[in-house]
Amino acid sequence: MPGIKDDREDSDGEEMDHDSGESDKSSTSCDSSEPPSDSDDSSEMDEEECERRRSECMENLMDLERQFTLLREQLYRERITQVDTKLSEVRSGRAQEYLQPLEQLQENMRIRTEVAGILREFRLTNIRNKFEAEEQASRQNYESEKSLLWDSIQGELQEKVRRLEEDRNSVDLSADLWLVERSYGKPIRRGKVSEPGRRKPVTVSGPYIVYMLSDSDILEDWTAIKKALSVSKRKSDREFFLSSHMMPSLCVRGSGIPGACVASVGDIVH
Repeated sequence: MPGIKDDREDSDGEEMDHDSGESDKSSTSCDSSEPPSDSDDSSEMDEEECERRRSECMENLMDLERQFTLLREQLYRERITQVDTKLSEVRSGRAQEYLQPLEQLQENMRIRTEVAGILREFRLTNIRNKFEAEEQASRQNYESEKSLLWDSIQGELQEKVRRLEEDRNSVDLSADLWLVERSYGKPIRRGKVSEPGRRKPVTVSGPYIVYMLSDSDILEDWTAIKKALSVSKRKSDREFFLSSHMMPSLCVRGSGIPGACVASVGDIVH
């Protein structure tokens, strides 16, 4: 123990200083012998006294050395005992030198764990927001591309329908001309009108209707009526096509135009 050791060392030092002072005094007294004029008895007594004092000092010195050795061994054993006790407390987790830093470390661990949990929640929220934004952007892109594709396909189909209607009108006109040619028994040329003087009179019996128009006028009226009927038919067919999103195509056989197609079955009848 440092306090005990220091006190004992101080006391030992004082005793040694005191003994050394006495020995110095005895040596001084021995050295300062009386002049040769003194008697021989007094000189012999002084020498014996000095020898006795010296032997006492040596004994005291040996005793001090022995006490110092004992104290040193005792102090060593006490220090060893303290170290072993502290080591056992540290191993068992009961030492204050271990518990206080441990509490500080545990507090730091708790704070860092809490901060890490909050950071984890923020990062998860950020990732979730990014995922939702990308999903929404992908959905909007899909809807936009779908709308553009639908408009493109619808435009192409409408163009095809328009072309098919034009082909159908031309087929209807050719069929009408063919029927008129068969009914009159001679081919009709466009742009030429038969003269009234050259037309042969027709003999009829019973009630009859006399047409005051020429053949070309009748053919033009017939064509206008067919076109008006075809326009109304096209409107109904277009509405049906847009509602069903499909267009059945049928090829007309015997029409005189190979590969000609119509938009519905009703066109074959006409």
